[in-house]
Amino acid sequence: MIRQSINTNSRTLQVHITVFAINQQTRAQAIATLTYTDVPSYYSCDNDQISNLAKKRDCFKCCRSACVVDEFAQGGKKAGFTYQYCDKSCYQFCGYISTGRLAKIGAVKRLRRRLLQWFRERRDRRRRR
Repeated sequence: MIRQSINTNSRTLQVHITVFAINQQTRAQAIATLTYTDVPSYYSCDNDQISNLAKKRDCFKCCRSACVVDEFAQGGKKAGFTYQYCDKSCYQFCGYISTGRLAKIGAVKRLRRRLLQWFRERRDRRRRR
């Protein structure tokens, strides 16, 4: 994906569809336009050359800034989790982490939370004795 032309006010993105069939390109017509709605504004950031570490950092800075501004402009729907949501979304968008790896990290965090809770409960039971 490369930088897209997003209308950040209406949160829409228009794309033109081109179909290739047996090495013949269709003519671009008005009916071959697709409009996406509720597009996060960080999709306007450039994530094309994320193999380059400096470009990846630039992508993340742009993404996180746009995401936070967008979330607060939408009324802070994520409440206290805005920054966590934006970090997670931008790490994924800018190529720092894949969806599968993100799911594994979430599972590890849940397991760690359960283990910590178990140790606390065990410690508290010992103290009560």
